[in-house]
Amino acid sequence: MGGARILVSESKNLKVSAFIQLIQNIEDQVHGTNIDESIDLINSQSGLKDHYLKDKDGSSRVENLNELVSAAKSFLNEVKEKFLMKIQIKSNHSHWLSFLILPH
Repeated sequence: MGGARILVSESKNLKVSAFIQLIQNIEDQVHGTNIDESIDLINSQSGLKDHYLKDKDGSSRVENLNELVSAAKSFLNEVKEKFLMKIQIKSNHSHWLSFLILPH
């Protein structure tokens, strides 16, 4: 009975080690990517997308994963746009302040 317990423990250790390696690989790959690219990479590298593609009812779940990536991309674009608008507003204010303060 003790031998069976050791085999189960070794099997669990191998699975945990493989999972840790997967997480470390994903972490290395997503470093420096945008959020939408990170989510897409996680969906692919984790095997989640492939899992749903093989499932007979998985097409809607794959669509949901793709929608998640699209939503993240839209969010990122929206944040970038707001940031650029703030920079432009500050730049315009600086221009007018210098015009008012500096002698002509």
